[in-house]
Amino acid sequence: MTPASVATEQLKNKAWNSQFTGKVLVQFSSAMTGLSAMEATKRLAVDGPNELKERKCSGALQIFL
Repeated sequence: MTPASVATEQLKNKAWNSQFTGKVLVQFSSAMTGLSAMEATKRLAVDGPNELKERKCSGALQIFL
């Protein structure tokens, strides 16, 4: 498990608006300027691309029912 995924699990049930910025950045091994290219490449290899999976759309009849 990567440090970022451990941090994600720790913060999962906490409200983001109640967290201090510095604490979140440390837990995610990040900075105010974002991830370094090396860290981004490493996380891409471990966690995969940051994209949403496309879902099948429901038709109007199915939504009505």
